[in-house]
Amino acid sequence: MRPSLTQKQKEVYDFYKKFWEVEKRCPSLREICEGRINNKQILEQRSARSTAHAIVNHLVSKNYLSESYYNDRPSYYPRELEQ
Repeated sequence: MRPSLTQKQKEVYDFYKKFWEVEKRCPSLREICEGRINNKQILEQRSARSTAHAIVNHLVSKNYLSESYYNDRPSYYPRELEQ
């Protein structure tokens, strides 16, 4: 069983899954900070990418997201999408 999430971590994780369903790709840190999908505000806007990055790192450490690299840039995917 995975560790529980804080409220903000759950909000970002839910945004991640919704973004994946709509866009068929992972959101960037900028897109997480903006919190919009199709010009609809889904997530509270954040001013610093470092905040979004910290939350994403917590989601990786708690096994909610998996990390992969392409051209030395990380991408994060919901673990439930792994096959």
